[in-house]
Amino acid sequence: MKKSNALRLLSVILTIVMVLSAMPFAIFAADGCEHPSVTDDNKCTVCDAEMKAKVTKSDATDIYFESVETALAALQGTGYYGATLTLFGDYSSDIEVSSGNFRLNAGEHTVSGNIYIKGSAVFSITGGTFSGNIEAFGGSSVYLSGGTYTGTLKSHVKYDGFNLDNISVSGKVIADEKGCGFTINRGVYTGEIILSGGADVITSYSGNPEISTDCVVTVSDENNDGTYFSVETGTFYGAVNVLGGTFKVDGYARIANLNVAEEANVSLSGGTYFQINCTGEKTLFDLLEKRYVFISAFDADTVVPCKDVSSLSSSVKVVECPDHSFDENNACPVCYALAEALVIASDGTTTTHDYFGDAMSYAQTLSGVSTVKLFDDVYTDTPVTIMSGDGIVLDMDGKTFYDTSAGYDSCGIITAKNLTVTGNGTMNGYLGVMAVSEDMIGELTIENGTFNSFVAAMGASKVNINGGTFNEYVYAQARDESVPELKFNGGNFKMIFINDADYNWYSALGENKGYETDSSEMFKSFSFQYTDVFGFDGTENGTMLSVVDHTKHNYNDNNICIGCGAEKPEEPSTEPTEPSEPTKPSEPTEPSEPENPTEPTTEPSDSSNASKRSFLEILRDFFTSLFKLIRQIVEFFTK
Repeated sequence: MKKSNALRLLSVILTIVMVLSAMPFAIFAADGCEHPSVTDDNKCTVCDAEMKAKVTKSDATDIYFESVETALAALQGTGYYGATLTLFGDYSSDIEVSSGNFRLNAGEHTVSGNIYIKGSAVFSITGGTFSGNIEAFGGSSVYLSGGTYTGTLKSHVKYDGFNLDNISVSGKVIADEKGCGFTINRGVYTGEIILSGGADVITSYSGNPEISTDCVVTVSDENNDGTYFSVETGTFYGAVNVLGGTFKVDGYARIANLNVAEEANVSLSGGTYFQINCTGEKTLFDLLEKRYVFISAFDADTVVPCKDVSSLSSSVKVVECPDHSFDENNACPVCYALAEALVIASDGTTTTHDYFGDAMSYAQTLSGVSTVKLFDDVYTDTPVTIMSGDGIVLDMDGKTFYDTSAGYDSCGIITAKNLTVTGNGTMNGYLGVMAVSEDMIGELTIENGTFNSFVAAMGASKVNINGGTFNEYVYAQARDESVPELKFNGGNFKMIFINDADYNWYSALGENKGYETDSSEMFKSFSFQYTDVFGFDGTENGTMLSVVDHTKHNYNDNNICIGCGAEKPEEPSTEPTEPSEPTKPSEPTEPSEPENPTEPTTEPSDSSNASKRSFLEILRDFFTSLFKLIRQIVEFFTK
């Protein structure tokens, strides 16, 4: 019986083993299978689960995922910097990426959901077809390299944060927010490109995008937000309609049909054009940058007239003026450009200069103080330095100096010699003055004008401001125990400050001058660009500090005039003084004979002082006697 039971148990065990051996091994796979490899049909070689995506880390390690969502979540964590997500099939859900730095390789597959890139994510796409919309927000960065895009591409990030390279786009490309845009490198665009609201878009030299005949480019700026489209290269078969904002071409672009509205700003310094139309009173000449002309695309020696022409339908190129010179009106007879400056030497001789920088350099070679007078507005990205010569007077003559440099590479004028700025112009570049040595101390004098960039004085340099409006800051920088010498006889200031907490700003005032402001606080300590400074800051409440004629003091609680810093003088006391205790009168003495009776003297004599003392003593005795008499009368009536 026992043997029969044992055999029966053994039979059951063998049956179970046979059944289990016939079942798929995947049934026993634990949830934690690491999926070390896949088959040709993308199934795990261990658990036989179907894989949806692969992540290749920067060290070439492959990790397989059963869902795209799980892979995306992992990629936005730590340890996946620079990884690539490869899809094994189509994907229809939306994708949101808010962190991480990785690439999506869609291969031959279609992604039909929308893609949103946010936060600080850096997200790249290669290959695939994308029918949903792709939008970038915040501080994220997007790089589309290869692939077909039928949905809308919309940027909420800076132009260098959304890069389009070697892609095919049949959907819309939209940038309609201030400071947001695209960098368009290569690719074919058959949809529509819409730029407005202060957007900033460029086509870079590194690529050559093709804008098809079906693609219309529209640039507008209804609210004057500064929409900007810079074309460095590309072929535009479709119409380019510039309704507003700025459209700039300075490369090798080819544009078939350029339409420019009267209120738009177009700047051409390169490119080939087959048809151009201007509306209103705008002419072809208005489209050209200074010193540039249209020439025939088939004959480089033929300059195409454009002064009073509003349209053309022949192929032209934009090139620099081939025969640049100046007539008696200081203008080029070919491109009509005015010379930028005239140099007037101390002996009265004059020379005309095409570029402001050349004029300033030449003026430094002359003896005596020379004058550089502007004929035209100055556009430059090259700083001007004054390190030699006997001094320069810059006569702005109502013109404007424009700094065309980008980013931190600002430009302006810096001097270690004497420079006077006058002519009531507008300065959009900086002014700086410095002391190089004991024998080379720069001095900057500003008579008038509007200054929209900073003015800086360094070390033992000197600054004299007699007028002008300063919409940026005036900064005095103490160096090596040397403090700039400041003198203000006028001017309106948004900010003035120095890196010396003990500096007395009232010492900078000229004679009979004072400060005026609507701000509740005149001078204070604050931080500017990570530096502790002391001065006036009107940026917080939109006020200005003015230097004016000062005729009446306005004292604060500390008896200091808030206008000029003068201390309030002590007023003479009006309190009556109590008489001193009288002393016993002294015996009168005979006056002595003066040594020289013929010479008058203004000094009081001892006899007069003695008379005064005698009077006080007599007065004391009188009151003493009076008090005694009163006391006696009181005592008599009280008995």
